[in-house]
Amino acid sequence: KVVLREGTYIVSDSINLTVPLIFSGMGYGSILKMADNVGEIAVVRIESNNVTIQDLTVDGNKDNRPSPTGSPSEACCILADWKNDPVEDCRIVNVYAKNAPYDGININGERVVHISCIVENCGDDGFNTQGGEDCIYIGCVARNMIHDGFHLSWGKRAKVISCVAYDNGESGLYG
Repeated sequence: KVVLREGTYIVSDSINLTVPLIFSGMGYGSILKMADNVGEIAVVRIESNNVTIQDLTVDGNKDNRPSPTGSPSEACCILADWKNDPVEDCRIVNVYAKNAPYDGININGERVVHISCIVENCGDDGFNTQGGEDCIYIGCVARNMIHDGFHLSWGKRAKVISCVAYDNGESGLYG
């Protein structure tokens, strides 16, 4: 288990989670923020099965970074890359993801559970399954996206329970 104490941590490259682990903050006061003028990379990248990210804020710092040059882009707060095999059995719990140049939380995965997460003010979608299967969203909020709050069109058997999406440019729930 890795625990970040409260405080703001400025990162200039992705934090790559390459082994099963719990990556935890101490609440929304534990902030990972992408540095200014960093290109199209994610703040946190999941590259393993059985990863839990919990109890922290991830700030993509979109106002101080270049706009994505195309779609899809890797400039997300949390990303499990759509170019590789899906990750499995991951959990995103009590995470506040904001200001991503592209998607807030974009996970190509199977059996990924999102609980009590807030995503806001991102340059494309809030939550994006990217082809995931059997993903669950419980008590999550998506607001102020350029496009969709929850973009689930590429996934299979997604469940959205007691979630809210508002003030999004296109759809609250697409898919």
